[in-house]
Amino acid sequence: MLFRRPNSDLEHTLCLGYPKNIFRLALKCAMINLKSEGGSIMKVKDFVVAFLTEQNINGMAVNLIGNLGKTLRLAQTRYPEYNNLFYDKRLWTGKRDITSCMSYPVTKLEGLYVTANTDKTANEQLVQIFKTKLLQLKKELAELPEERPERLLFTGINALFKRPTIFVETRDELYLMLEDKFQASEKVMLARFDFFNLGIFSYKDVAYYELVTATGTELSGSQLEKHDLTVILGQLLAFMTIAGITQADYAAMSAYFSMSNY
Repeated sequence: MLFRRPNSDLEHTLCLGYPKNIFRLALKCAMINLKSEGGSIMKVKDFVVAFLTEQNINGMAVNLIGNLGKTLRLAQTRYPEYNNLFYDKRLWTGKRDITSCMSYPVTKLEGLYVTANTDKTANEQLVQIFKTKLLQLKKELAELPEERPERLLFTGINALFKRPTIFVETRDELYLMLEDKFQASEKVMLARFDFFNLGIFSYKDVAYYELVTATGTELSGSQLEKHDLTVILGQLLAFMTIAGITQADYAAMSAYFSMSNY
């Protein structure tokens, strides 16, 4: 579990820890709100709004920095056709120092990136940039209508995942049902997908995905309590923000590929 005592002041600033009793209270409030709105299945947008808080936003920012740093390194080494994209369009943050993600000291802990204890000095300004973007994302998610608007444009993600469902497995692993007309549908780990195999899509395209159990049934509050919600939140945020954290970021990315936006 990630509810651990920080080893340093810096780690305390960026740690993912979140007291279980606070998570339970947030979970209870989220389920009450869900029922009051006439729903029964928690959507990704509701989960993020409920559990992205001041207590864990530093950790979530560091996790995104780690993921984006990996993406940038892959663009340099394995996908050179994307190399200029990241430098020219200044994606995600609108600032050129986004490339600092590649040198930010991180290590993996239970599937999420956390600040590594190294001789390198962590770039706290970079963390602040990502925190600001995450707060913008939370605000945008909270303002989305309860029912999913009609999506007018084709996106690759909608062709791959025709079933808007994310399966929460017993070990806090998240899966999607991959649809392929040439073979039978199969569950695939969310962690398998990145910018290079998913392409451009908005967080709005997955905001209405429903969180369900491994068998596809409704995921109740008591069932969610059995999971490490910090780990689930980190995975969801990394998946949602592959092509830009906010709507403005996504618009910049889409414009590069001459795609329309909504």
